[in-house]
Amino acid sequence: MKRVLLLYVPVLHEGYLKVFEAEKGADALYLIGEDLTASFFPFGKEIRAIDSTTMRSLIESLHIFPVVSVLTKDRVGELKGVFLMSARDEICERVIGENLQENTVEYVDVFLRWDSKNVAASMDVVYDRISKDPFDREMVRRAHNESEKSSDWWRHIGAVVVKDKQVIFEAHNEHVPSEHMPYAQGDPRDVIESGTLNTTYTSLHAEQAVIAEAARKGISLQGTSMYMEVFPCPMCAKLMAYAGITKCFFKTGSAWLDASSILKAKGVEIILVA
Repeated sequence: MKRVLLLYVPVLHEGYLKVFEAEKGADALYLIGEDLTASFFPFGKEIRAIDSTTMRSLIESLHIFPVVSVLTKDRVGELKGVFLMSARDEICERVIGENLQENTVEYVDVFLRWDSKNVAASMDVVYDRISKDPFDREMVRRAHNESEKSSDWWRHIGAVVVKDKQVIFEAHNEHVPSEHMPYAQGDPRDVIESGTLNTTYTSLHAEQAVIAEAARKGISLQGTSMYMEVFPCPMCAKLMAYAGITKCFFKTGSAWLDASSILKAKGVEIILVA
């Protein structure tokens, strides 16, 4: 049976090259054309996107596939009944679901760009090393004890900042300006499905609280370490990285969005405390 790789390729980067390499035995590559994606918000406004005709020429120059074509609405019939290979990507899945739902499809799991599924997905934290040091374990326990002071009914988080083996700040997450705010106004997390929209919250995170306290007191966090039970959210990770914190100790949790990459880009060492 003829095997065709069907992809939405607005740009060329390493992720796409990996897919090409994995599926280089395909009889043809079909690129999803603009008339099939134009109505897909927000992808119709992909400012990086190279038009599919130009992209076809670029990929042809790689000499990977014997045939490179552009799939348009009037050519969908060419792929009816063909065995398809594609990326588990929002655009690819939608085009196949709307036009080629009867085809047998084999999906490749690969990150190609942010889409609604990737934004909501959690990832394993890629840490630099594991620590079993008694001091590090004690600081994580201290962060846990601090977290128990929180009145947030969704999650209790504590953070401890250490410099030269001395605790200089510690805090827990809390609602502001009063911990009674969820009782007075309700909490938006009440109407959000658990495990989704993790960057939507009204509380002050523990990591944010200690960084704000340091700023208020005029104390630099350059060269300090932060300990917590749960890996930080993307916003807290950014604040930690740009506040000068150089080590992030955690015990559990997942990474969301760019939390890990921001820490690594600023040279912050990520350490799992076991």
